[in-house]
Amino acid sequence: MAAYFYTVANSFRQLKAVEQVGPDFWPKIILIGVMALSIFIILNERKIKNEIGPARGENEAGNRTRVIWGGILIIVYIFFLDYGGFVLLTPIFMGSFMYLLGVRKRLFIVISSVLFSGIIILLFAKFLLVALPRGIGVFRNLSLLFY
Repeated sequence: MAAYFYTVANSFRQLKAVEQVGPDFWPKIILIGVMALSIFIILNERKIKNEIGPARGENEAGNRTRVIWGGILIIVYIFFLDYGGFVLLTPIFMGSFMYLLGVRKRLFIVISSVLFSGIIILLFAKFLLVALPRGIGVFRNLSLLFY
């Protein structure tokens, strides 16, 4: 899938000088990383499977449930992102996902989700000037306080 989107990134119109970064640069960098990590994970899983053998883990049903809930959480986050805005929903999403993955220290969840969301906002909205969803109504006003 990443290879397909890499070809899509190649089709972006270029309106830049030779030394400038075009609109295809960051998608290509991210997709190359996705492809490399996918290959690494596939090879690592095969190695583990060969070492362990055909026996399955005891917690496979629990892992499947976490994957399903994780997918549902991602879909809900994406659906409501335009309404609630990045500033409000991203820390909630990150904290919920950490809880889903087994992190139970509430203070750690709150601090890390707010801190990493702030870093993402600072990096993308302030430095790279990427437009993040601001939300509508009062959520937009909240986002305008941060970027």
